[in-house]
Amino acid sequence: MQENAKKRSIGTKGKITSSSNIDDNNIKNVVEYEDLSDDQDTQVKRIKVNDKSVPSSDTTEKLSKDNNTLPADFFDNSSKTSSSQQEKTTNEKLSKDNSTLPADFFENSSKISSSQQEKTTNEIEEEWILFQKLISKETQVSNQIAYEDEEELQRDRDEMLDREQEMCFKRSERLKEVAKKVRENREHKMAVLLYDIQNIFDIQDYLCYY
Repeated sequence: MQENAKKRSIGTKGKITSSSNIDDNNIKNVVEYEDLSDDQDTQVKRIKVNDKSVPSSDTTEKLSKDNNTLPADFFDNSSKTSSSQQEKTTNEKLSKDNSTLPADFFENSSKISSSQQEKTTNEIEEEWILFQKLISKETQVSNQIAYEDEEELQRDRDEMLDREQEMCFKRSERLKEVAKKVRENREHKMAVLLYDIQNIFDIQDYLCYY
């Protein structure tokens, strides 16, 4: 009965701490078993604790004392140690990765790069040859078009000269016909005139005779 009358409580004088469920093993330096009917310390207010672990002010003071006993550069040293460990781990990983590379890895990479450069050079040369072929083909087409245009122009000129010559020939033929007609008319007129003159002389001779 006396053990059942005891309750678990933690606290400090004049201050109430928060309650939570704790275990016996976690609070053996924190929790005090006291009888609720004991009135020796009436100014201390206690809170019933279920089964959760809550740090008390005594524990906080103890932790602060422990922190005071640590050296000033404890956390710096710990961070440096962790960073050095990380670097060591990274270096070990890199060394392992390098050890897994084949012996001729860098030589192969240089060979691959040189082969790629040769391939690029060959591609450029092939493209240049193809470009020259295209230019030559386009030049031939352009020359063919220019030749055809020149032939057509020369043909037009020849046709125009032929038309001009034909016109000149027709004109000369007309002039010849006109000249022939004039000459024929003139000869006819001369013949008529000679005939008239001859008749006049005949008439005079006849009159003189008689």
